[in-house]
Amino acid sequence: MIVEIKPEPHAGRKFEWESIWKDQVREQVLHAFEADGTLKYLGVIIAAGRHWVYGIVNRGHLLPRTMSEMRDPTFRGTRSPASSSNDSTVEEREVQRSVPSLDIPNFFPKTENGAFYKFDLLDILDARGVSLRAFEEILNDLRRKNSDIWF
Repeated sequence: MIVEIKPEPHAGRKFEWESIWKDQVREQVLHAFEADGTLKYLGVIIAAGRHWVYGIVNRGHLLPRTMSEMRDPTFRGTRSPASSSNDSTVEEREVQRSVPSLDIPNFFPKTENGAFYKFDLLDILDARGVSLRAFEEILNDLRRKNSDIWF
């Protein structure tokens, strides 16, 4: 699981979890998948102050990145040589890289526009225990999806 915690947004500012995902957490996910070839599924919590969202990332068909790509997060594709004939002529072809997406798990409520449900950590604002139930669902989901690492 990856947990990224940011400070509470200033009054009147929106919790921009999408930009936190795009600017930082997505790269952390790529590093986690590259570091462990057996890792197939990750849970991700992005929090800002008392608000948080949870998403899941499946490895899917990620191709390993080159050293240049790992050093340059803006690098969205790479070129590799492909032989076009038996002589010494070499063409280049584009290799498409799959960038993981942060998906909403089925066990969480959806907002009207299909976005991530935003939870609140403060007991006084979460008297119904929604966050606690969400954390229990996350734990159960991670255990199901990663049963080979749980005792």
